[in-house]
Amino acid sequence: DRTKAMVISIVALVVSIASFFVFSFITGGSDDTICYEFNEKEISEDYDVATTARTTFTFRDKDYNFYLETNKNDELVLSNNNKKDSVTLTFDESIQEYIAIENNMYVDIVVNCYEGESIIYFERLEKVDFEDTKEYLEKVRDNFKKIDVPDLKSIGYVVFDLDPTKYPYLLAYGDEEFFIDLDEELYMIKKAK
Repeated sequence: DRTKAMVISIVALVVSIASFFVFSFITGGSDDTICYEFNEKEISEDYDVATTARTTFTFRDKDYNFYLETNKNDELVLSNNNKKDSVTLTFDESIQEYIAIENNMYVDIVVNCYEGESIIYFERLEKVDFEDTKEYLEKVRDNFKKIDVPDLKSIGYVVFDLDPTKYPYLLAYGDEEFFIDLDEELYMIKKAK
């Protein structure tokens, strides 16, 4: 009986180890590799890219004057210079760089964060919606869109030859180029041949 119990225990151990390996193989186990799939947009025209190392951004519209900067605690702060109100923009990941891209009708704020992987936080602020209130700043703070991206070298903006709009631009370490279009969708740039 003792031998039979030992055999059953060994068989149970072998089955549990084998099932662990089968489960790990099927699910990818502890492999931390992330596979991304992006919609591509074929670009046949030339384009110019600008990246920036600035640490502050000011954007305005008639009566409004906003300021984006990091404070002494490396937190990102959005301020309304007219009312002297401000909010801290907090993210779960460490801020690597950020940019405010001003166009005629709106301002895009792009924040590149990293905590084991790159994450982009994005918000488009329509100038017609600007308000001189603390509530407006809080609304901006609470409405950032989170976008998973590959590890990034830099962020900036891109201007296509046939379109004067400044689109948010992302450059990955594999030299893949991305931009966020007017519908706030991320696309990988595919250069036409």
